[in-house]
Amino acid sequence: MLIINEAGVCSLLQRDTKRIIPTAIILLFLISWFVRPLLLETLPLASVGSTGVPAEEDSLNKSPNRQPGWSKIVSREDDEVANEGGIGDGADNGAAGDSGTSTTWKRAFLERLRLNPKAGSTTDAFLPSSLTNLRPPTGPDIRLLPPDYYESLKQDIPVVKGVYSTGWIAGSKYFNPLITFIQNTEVNALVVDVKDDTGSMSYLSKVPLAKKINANVSKIKSIENLMDTLKSNDIYPIARIVCFKDPLLAKARPDLAVKSKKGGIWYDRQGLAWVDPHSREVWDYAIDLAKEAAALGFKEIQFDYVRFASDGVLSDIIYPFATGQSKAKVIQSFLAYAREELSVYGVVLSADVFGLVCSVPDDLGIGQQLELIAEEVDFICPMVYPSHYYRGTYGIENPNVKPYETVYKSLTDAMQRIEGKRAKLRPWLQDFSLGHPYGRAELQAQIKATEDAGIDEWLFWNPTCRYDVTKY
Repeated sequence: MLIINEAGVCSLLQRDTKRIIPTAIILLFLISWFVRPLLLETLPLASVGSTGVPAEEDSLNKSPNRQPGWSKIVSREDDEVANEGGIGDGADNGAAGDSGTSTTWKRAFLERLRLNPKAGSTTDAFLPSSLTNLRPPTGPDIRLLPPDYYESLKQDIPVVKGVYSTGWIAGSKYFNPLITFIQNTEVNALVVDVKDDTGSMSYLSKVPLAKKINANVSKIKSIENLMDTLKSNDIYPIARIVCFKDPLLAKARPDLAVKSKKGGIWYDRQGLAWVDPHSREVWDYAIDLAKEAAALGFKEIQFDYVRFASDGVLSDIIYPFATGQSKAKVIQSFLAYAREELSVYGVVLSADVFGLVCSVPDDLGIGQQLELIAEEVDFICPMVYPSHYYRGTYGIENPNVKPYETVYKSLTDAMQRIEGKRAKLRPWLQDFSLGHPYGRAELQAQIKATEDAGIDEWLFWNPTCRYDVTKY
């Protein structure tokens, strides 16, 4: 006969409880992991932050509870083959079927994604990726979107008439006068340095590589406050990110740097180092910074120095990651990859190019082939500064003193060459004096040349960021 006293019962219960509780926790975790994707698949839009779903938007979905625009949830492993083949080589962008197996399906892995801009209020989905880990996460929370949905994320783009600001100016006492200047002119956009040609950031980035190489410089104390200021003043924000001229990254990561045949890192005429445009890790760094800028509220990403080095002893260069692909194709591949990666953010993509790229038939030896770039970006921004053209260019004795003729010839050449392409032109014009004084007459001549070439948008560059309202 088995006799168990009260103390024995308590002892058994304690031992069983110690076994049961961990087991129950594990079971609950496994159940939630497998059930959660099924629940997310049928969650209504309202449950992830919207105040409601418009009837016309909801009627487009087969299920009344289906999130507008979402197709299905898959793991990164399921989508790996479809997405990684050909991204760098400009995969096509045709429509994909419901199966989601086409290479045109793209992953959405935003920290904050506007799901339904037609809802009349911000609709935020909080996904498991974070700004400290911007590469695509693994797991069941990666959604695929149909290609036409990406374009619908883009806000109405204004006819941009903008000026440039360094990070230092944007974070200083001179920023308020810049806002006042914009308020009193037809200027409606501001290009702000996110990463400049020294490799330094304008604010404290959370991108891991930027933190690791100490690229963060607190030029702008609060990037959130700056974005709020631009938004409250209805100023279209453009993030300028310098790509391949990055002496800071080259020094911190010499494995990514352009090398010299004599050994060590190669330096240009100014004594500055570049990183290899062939490197996918270099690409990812620029794109991660762009994703962060987009998440902060920038409506457009503008890549500058999206090219190979152009000065110094070029014959001494070794590109450690070169694969035999032409320079022009490398730059095109980078921009195609950037467009693919940034598409889910609904941002406009632009690229700065040399002014002469508008007219020369080749890539100038720096990888900037106008027709190829025009296939990948929304806007090409040629730097048609008259002071930067050699005497005799276009048959003009001194282009610097003929701003109308110089700008008009450059832009009409480019307009003819990109007709039917994806990109539009938005030139960088000159608001600085170099060899010839530039006042109101010179600025207005450039604007008229731009308009006469059939372009209604422009940007003005002044390295001091001091703009005179009387010139505009």
